[in-house]
Amino acid sequence: MKIDNSEDGMLVLIISPGFEDAGIYKECKVIAEDLDGAKAETEFVITVNNVNRPPVIFPVSDITMEENQRGTISIVAYDLDKEDKLKVYGENLPPFAKVVDYDYGEVKIRKLLLTPTLGEAGIFNNCKIIVEDLSGARAETKFTITVEQALYRFPIILNQGWNFISLPIEPVNSNIEAVLKPIDGLYTQIRSQTQGRIYIPSKKRYMGDLKKMHAGEGYIIYIEKVPIEPPQFYILHIEGRLVDSEFPVLHEKWNWVGMMALETKNVTDVVDISEIGEIHTIRPGSGNEKLYYPKDFTRFDPGKGYKVNIMPRPSINKVRHLEGRSDIEELKVGISK
Repeated sequence: MKIDNSEDGMLVLIISPGFEDAGIYKECKVIAEDLDGAKAETEFVITVNNVNRPPVIFPVSDITMEENQRGTISIVAYDLDKEDKLKVYGENLPPFAKVVDYDYGEVKIRKLLLTPTLGEAGIFNNCKIIVEDLSGARAETKFTITVEQALYRFPIILNQGWNFISLPIEPVNSNIEAVLKPIDGLYTQIRSQTQGRIYIPSKKRYMGDLKKMHAGEGYIIYIEKVPIEPPQFYILHIEGRLVDSEFPVLHEKWNWVGMMALETKNVTDVVDISEIGEIHTIRPGSGNEKLYYPKDFTRFDPGKGYKVNIMPRPSINKVRHLEGRSDIEELKVGISK
């Protein structure tokens, strides 16, 4: 508080309390005195009301992580009115994210805990961390959480001769040259159900219409030779991500397919065996096919290829009650899917 000259020559009392100056100030006086010592005074009270200031929170940057990762982000927030207690909470957060208090003796630290699992990949916009004081004043920070599908590496064993394989994960780069680069020059032929690719020695390059390889599709590949010393096979490492389904959609007649998962599955867990006529596998090396009927085939292994024959589905069911008899004859007529 001070007295200063105003523009019109009058004396002005200037009062400029800070946020820490709230209170009642009694017996305040302004005294006027002339050169002879004569004086006059006035006494008054100054009341400075408390003004609540909103809390402060440091910005949280956008977050990018993978499925099955665990992460924490420190939340820094404070209140200029030191006596205020703060409440910190999240808003519009995905299910795998929550605000957690960590106690370290007398110090409490708040963090954003992130634990996305498989299947929770996605982009989560407009996520908020909010800090609020006891008077309801608040501040917030907005950010985006991006969860990418986890990247896996799966080994496929290749023996000399013919191998029937499938990719259990979708390659990062599905271009056939990129997928088979680790065994470039070791294979001479590869075929899918509808396309093929073969090495032409005279041209010293591969030719054919098989350009890409995808999860769930079956491929027959011929390995020219393997190392003389054990182990006498090659390992083709596939790097990629899981897809939404564990098994491809099967169409009527023959399907060259494989598991789209990293672990063995029971046949009945992934397909309706009542629709399957036959399942063929290929013995590694020889190329000879082995026939299974559904009742004799129990599991699908990741990395292996299978020929699955889907029988025509019945489309018309007719029930005919024979006159004078109690039995029922069911007629089934199959048509192409």
